[in-house]
Amino acid sequence: MSSGGARSFAPASVARPDLVVDGHVEMWAVQTPVVLDALERDGSSMVRMSYIDKKYGETAWSFKTAYAWFSREFARAVERPEGAESPVWLYRDSSWAAAGQDCVTLHLLIPAQELVMFDLRPWTRILSLEYLGQDERDEDAFAAELARQGVSSPAEALRSSFYPLVKRGVIASWERLLTSADGCPETYLQGGVWCLKKEWLLPE
Repeated sequence: MSSGGARSFAPASVARPDLVVDGHVEMWAVQTPVVLDALERDGSSMVRMSYIDKKYGETAWSFKTAYAWFSREFARAVERPEGAESPVWLYRDSSWAAAGQDCVTLHLLIPAQELVMFDLRPWTRILSLEYLGQDERDEDAFAAELARQGVSSPAEALRSSFYPLVKRGVIASWERLLTSADGCPETYLQGGVWCLKKEWLLPE
């Protein structure tokens, strides 16, 4: 298991080369009309952590923990602009960006140098504060160690100050996300940018 901190997104993950056309990657996003209004009015839109508190309420802690880790790794690959507190999430497959009530789907052409890409399946597990094992044996061994220490879940260890080694192991396991875009089927590719810009919008 890696010690964490030294790695960042693999070169293949920073806008996967096979998807780049004329320096850009076609992506999709789901946003609120407020964000679309900000793009039209200001030319750009960034995410504030207060938005996450408002959106997720009591469950915001787990999302903020995952987002904070992702943001640190993202900033090693793509410079964080002033005012950006969390990434904006994008999808390669438009079916993941189907707009629900009070949302809009944005079709975007993103400059490759501003985008990181990753497999949404391990990212979904990170959002649940799970351990990302190298394989099933690794997962089973970690689960056994949690049981030995009387820890009910990785999330419990992350919330507590009593299990620093377990916490370190969970966070170090998340580094596997950093190389997950390489070879990932396009339908599972997710992306992140620090902001949305009006000039990236494609007409529908």
